[in-house]
Amino acid sequence: MDALSKYNIPIVVIGNKINGKGISSVYVDIKKAVFELVSKFLEEGKDNIGILEDRKNPQQYEKMIAGAKKAYEARGKKFTGAISIPSDARTSYAFLSKWMKDHRYDVVIANRDSQCFALLNASRENNISIPEEMEVVCVLDTKYNSMVRPQISSFSIPSYDLGAVSMRVMTKLLQNEEENHEEKGESIELSYLFTPRQTTKN
Repeated sequence: MDALSKYNIPIVVIGNKINGKGISSVYVDIKKAVFELVSKFLEEGKDNIGILEDRKNPQQYEKMIAGAKKAYEARGKKFTGAISIPSDARTSYAFLSKWMKDHRYDVVIANRDSQCFALLNASRENNISIPEEMEVVCVLDTKYNSMVRPQISSFSIPSYDLGAVSMRVMTKLLQNEEENHEEKGESIELSYLFTPRQTTKN
C-alpha cells in the first residue's frame, strides 16, 4: 500500500480500515460485530465459545479472534476458544467431523456459510442438537444461510453498499471535489445487522 501511495493516485480500499495519505477505505467493523455478539453470549452465561479458523481469509479470522478476546477481557476472562484447522485437513468438514467427537461448545462462530454447513453436519453426526446444545453463527450472510435447515443466524453485511459507496468516493477523488466529508484519506464505516435464525436460541 505504501508503494502504491507514492504514485499519487486515488486509492479506495474495500473491506479493511486503512488510513494513509491519498488512501480512503470503506469497511464494516468485523471486530466490533464479533465483540458485541460474544458479549451478548457471555451475558447469557455462555462462556464456552469457539471461533473457527478460516484458512481462506486469515485477516477476517484475526479480526474475529480480536473481537472475542476483547469481550472476554472486558469481563476479566481469557479467551481460549480459537479452533485452528490443521494444515493436513483438506476441508473444514473433514476436521470438524472428528473434532466434535471430543469437543463441546456453547456457541461456535464461523466466517463463511460453507463452514457453518460443515458445523451443522458434524454436529448432527455427533448427536449435538442445534441450537439446544450448541448455537452456530455465521459472520458473512448469504442466501444459502436462509435456504439450509436449520437456517443459520448471521450478520447482514451491506455488500452492495460497500461497492456503491466506494465508487462514489473514488468518483469524487477523481473529480477532485472539495468536500467537508472525511472521505479523502479517511475511512468510512458502514453498519451491520445481526439476523437471528434457527441456529441460535434468540
